[in-house]
Amino acid sequence: MNLPKVPSLVHQMNNNLQLNQPRQQASVQQQHRIPFEQLKRTVSSNLPCFFIQYEKADNSKNRPSDISAARVIEDHFNQQGISISFSIVGHTGNKLKLGVNNKESYAALIKTDKWPPQVNNINITVSKPKFTPDTFALVVGYVPSQYDDEFVNEEIKR
Repeated sequence: MNLPKVPSLVHQMNNNLQLNQPRQQASVQQQHRIPFEQLKRTVSSNLPCFFIQYEKADNSKNRPSDISAARVIEDHFNQQGISISFSIVGHTGNKLKLGVNNKESYAALIKTDKWPPQVNNINITVSKPKFTPDTFALVVGYVPSQYDDEFVNEEIKR
């Protein structure tokens, strides 16, 4: 007669464990949350970042914070008539990493040579991405050989 109660106790214990698991998983997920702006950038664009390197390695005390440096660069571009807002700002090694989350801002940053020469009186060097991201690429296949490259190029532009 005790046999029917044993499975029900085991069943209750399993149910309690299952109820506690989502709470534990939720608390672990909250501890390791990705900031929304970074997630939005990753999902919306997958555009490569720009890197800023400061001239002197021994000036780390005089360097601005990453956020302050990004604001100085954004303000510089705004004065040049280029509206830029960085969606990712961080540090990779000795370099400041800056990213945008839309194609228009990315294209403006790639085309311009109006990057500031200094941030807080420290000379900087800007490294632009060296490849074309997928969002700007167009692959054309199976073009009949009767069409020359110039004709195909004009058709694509049109």
